Amino acid sequence: MATKKTAETKAKTATAAAPADQIHVTPRPDGKWQVKKISAPKASRITETQAEAIEFAKNQSKNEGIEYVVHGADGKIRKK
Repeated sequence: MATKKTAETKAKTATAAAPADQIHVTPRPDGKWQVKKISAPKASRITETQAEAIEFAKNQSKNEGIEYVVHGADGKIRKK
């Protein structure tokens, strides 16, 4: 029984640590920027500049009450 409780506790901890959804601003190979939810199969917006993508992500995250994450041109997280 102790093993089962340990597994359940680990599963709950992992779930609590991972966000339900996030919006990410990431660079694309074509030089454009995309705004995409983790759970979405496709980007919700593709823009010419990172600034445009960030503005869209801010508004979308505010409307949906979820976090947005900005990645730099190198793909690394720049701002959370």
